[in-house]
Amino acid sequence: MTDGPFTRYYCPLECGWHYDQEQPKPGEGLSKPLAQRPDESFQDLVTRLAGDTAQASMQKIDDALRAHLDTHTMLQAVTKAAEFRGERDQARAEKNSLLELVDDLRDPDPCWYDHHGYCQAHGWTATEPRCPDARAAELFAGLDSDK
Repeated sequence: MTDGPFTRYYCPLECGWHYDQEQPKPGEGLSKPLAQRPDESFQDLVTRLAGDTAQASMQKIDDALRAHLDTHTMLQAVTKAAEFRGERDQARAEKNSLLELVDDLRDPDPCWYDHHGYCQAHGWTATEPRCPDARAAELFAGLDSDK
């Protein structure tokens, strides 16, 4: 999460640990001296410098996170992974229940609009957001095409 002059990284096991990484400055953390190659344009030099700086910054973050994760046990990691799977499965079940509810509530009749753009078939008197039945039909059309 970026919030000011640093980015905060949290432990994926949600133990409360975090690492604050200052925004990298151009050229910071480079292992080789900055020099423009004879066949390199100034724009290419800046692009390379930005990439090298980002790579050095990400390496610092990776090192800090790996050092922290070494303080956790395998049991903690497996337990958290099981929690994540449980939350994912619950979210999928809730999504499926909501989709069933929307499907049950939607009217199979198509929308028809008056000269104001209001849906007369479903009594929707707004142009934005559009008629919920039209949006539901698009949602289910997209789901059917994903199968």
